[in-house]
Amino acid sequence: MTIIGLSVNDTVVVFDRIRERWFASRPEDSFSAMANRAAIETMPRTVNTGLGTMFILAALAVLGGDSLRDFAIALLVGLIVGTYSSVFTATPMLTYFREKWPMGRTKREKVVRTPDDSGAVI
Repeated sequence: MTIIGLSVNDTVVVFDRIRERWFASRPEDSFSAMANRAAIETMPRTVNTGLGTMFILAALAVLGGDSLRDFAIALLVGLIVGTYSSVFTATPMLTYFREKWPMGRTKREKVVRTPDDSGAVI
C-alpha cells in the first residue's frame, strides 16, 4: 500500500505539472514536447524521493532481522517499479492517448483588452 501510494503520488505530480505547462504554453507548442519538458522537470523530485526511501529500505534489508529483510526487499522492488512507472510509463501513455483520441479541452485563445476596449486575440 505504501509503494502504491508513493507511485500514485508521483504520477499525480507529473500529470499536474503537465496540466500547468499545457495552460501556460503557447498555441504552437506540441503536447508531446510539453509533456516531455514537464516529465523532465519532475525527475529530480522523483529521484530524490525514491533514493531517500531506497536508502532506508536498504538499511532495513541489511541491518534488520529475518522478518524485516524479506519485507524490505519486497518494498525495494515495489519502489523501483513504482518510480519507473510514474515517470517513464505514465507520461508516454498520456501522450499516446492524447494523440490517438484528441478529446477534452483544447487550448483557448487569450483575449487581451486594449485601451480602446477592442478585443485583440493572441
